[in-house]
Amino acid sequence: MSQPPAFPLDLEREVFEMAALCHPGTIPTLLCVCRRVCEWTEPMLYRILFLSRALSNKAQIAAASSKSKTFLHKAVRHVLVPPVCYLPGTKIEALLAKCSGATNLILLGLFGEVVEAIQHMRPTKLSVANPIPGLALGLDHPLFTNVTHLDLFHAYVLLEETKCAWEQWRSLASLPMLTHLAISPRLARGILPGLLAECQLLTLVVIGFWDAGYMAVAVELVQALRVADPRVVVHVALNFLADWQDAAYGADDFWARGDRFVVCKRNGQIPRTRYLLDEPEA
Repeated sequence: MSQPPAFPLDLEREVFEMAALCHPGTIPTLLCVCRRVCEWTEPMLYRILFLSRALSNKAQIAAASSKSKTFLHKAVRHVLVPPVCYLPGTKIEALLAKCSGATNLILLGLFGEVVEAIQHMRPTKLSVANPIPGLALGLDHPLFTNVTHLDLFHAYVLLEETKCAWEQWRSLASLPMLTHLAISPRLARGILPGLLAECQLLTLVVIGFWDAGYMAVAVELVQALRVADPRVVVHVALNFLADWQDAAYGADDFWARGDRFVVCKRNGQIPRTRYLLDEPEA
């Protein structure tokens, strides 16, 4: 008796994985199809870890905490640690230590506390809130080895504050893979000239405001800028967290929009002295 027609396993796997990626809400159902589909799709439940207080996130984090280091290393790709986390510090550290395969890491708080836990991560995208000069541990830390996109932002924008000095941040020029850098206005006031002169690998420099309420301040900054370097872009996020989550699911983020903006400036489609990145409609 001939066997009924069936997909090749590699094609079947691709179909189920694509369904899980495009429609994450279907993953719990896909887990029940059969053992092999469960093995293919379960890791996708943990691709994105957001350590927030939301009930759905709490359930995910509780489940992730029970998984092995090998499983999470292969599964987790995007991690966001909020300023205040409901988990005790030791549990956060234990979980982050298992996520060494993450390529996109945002630390809105607890940076100093989790340095040891993330020492084996090699993210390509890294965001750090309220950085101090040298990030307290030095940019020669292995965490920065593969970073191509680095975001150094401050939660509060005070343009009148004392400038930061380029000498404090000169080690940015030594990061071997860094091509995209976002900095807060607080940093830009002191380091932008040195940054543009010494970081020749950079293709995009974003001066970022991570709250839509700062649009007027951003316009004021744009009017005061005196550089004609096409790499410079000023960006006001309508919703920073939503932008990050959408990008984790495959949408364009501010980096991608900034890249297109710079290309338009280099091609003469828009003036080189235009800085403000137009946001898409909400």
